Amino acid sequence: MNPAARVALAHGDAVQLRDLLHALPNPDVRHDYLVRLIGNVGHAGGGNAHLTLHYVPDRTIADAAGFGAYLEMLGGAAHETLEALAADVLEDVNDALVPRWVRVTVTSDSAAAGSKHAVLVEDSQPGWENDTLISVLAPL
Repeated sequence: MNPAARVALAHGDAVQLRDLLHALPNPDVRHDYLVRLIGNVGHAGGGNAHLTLHYVPDRTIADAAGFGAYLEMLGGAAHETLEALAADVLEDVNDALVPRWVRVTVTSDSAAAGSKHAVLVEDSQPGWENDTLISVLAPL
C-alpha cells in the first residue's frame, strides 16, 4: 500500500482491509477462466472511482461479497491518485489470491467538464500466458 494510504489506515486496519479479500477454493484449477468483479470506491480526488477487477484464478477465487466490503473500506484510505489506488488494489489481490493473471482498471470523471481519467495495471505469474483468453477483454 502506498505511504499516504498507510498513514490514513492504521496497520491493523490495513491487515483487516486485505482480509476482506477472502479467498475461497477454486472449483476448477485445471482450466483458465476469467472472473470480473466491479464496484465503486471513494478517492481523494473527490467523488467515486469505478473499479473493475479481472483475474484468472489459480488455486483460489475471491468471495464477491468480501470484495464489495473491501472496496467500501478502501474508500477510507487516502489515495492521492487513481494510479496509487490501482497499484494498492493490485498488490492486495496478488497477496490475497495469488491469481495466474490480474488486471485492475480504475476510471473516474474529473471535475473538469468532459474529462475522464483511466488507469490500468496488470500482473501475471511467471510463465503464465493465455492470449486467447485475455483477448476477449475490451481495451482501456
